[in-house]
Amino acid sequence: MPDPTDEEILAALRSAPADAVERLRHAVGAYRSATAPLVEWRGGRDPAGTAAADSAYPVYDDRVWELLGALQAVGAFVVFDWMHWKRAAVVRDVRLAVSAPVADLARLVTVLLRGERFGDGVIAGAVDAGVLPVLGERVLAFLDDRAPTPS
Repeated sequence: MPDPTDEEILAALRSAPADAVERLRHAVGAYRSATAPLVEWRGGRDPAGTAAADSAYPVYDDRVWELLGALQAVGAFVVFDWMHWKRAAVVRDVRLAVSAPVADLARLVTVLLRGERFGDGVIAGAVDAGVLPVLGERVLAFLDDRAPTPS
């Protein structure tokens, strides 16, 4: 199966139902209004060095998961060869996220979710860099600017 084209990705986004767009709007607002840390690292060696070493792992605030779920609900999750995608550096660089094409933002959601499955902290990198809310805001802006769909 070939990777989807940018236009196919944008067409999928354009077909997002209104309730999914509102879910994304709410999720972006809730994420931006968070005052507590959105990622907490647990595990790892205890500071005194008296316990066996553990792998540290991130625990994400519900607002992180809700924003990612809302992005998926509007179609910003793409089945493609994400492991070989050359633009995955966007995950940790908010400047790239601000200027990336919208289709690449949808691909980035896939990179975040799939990457986290194989390595703890991929999403944490996007949270720490400020990339995650930019994804939500830019996809939302694209959806708000789309032409109305006929009823």
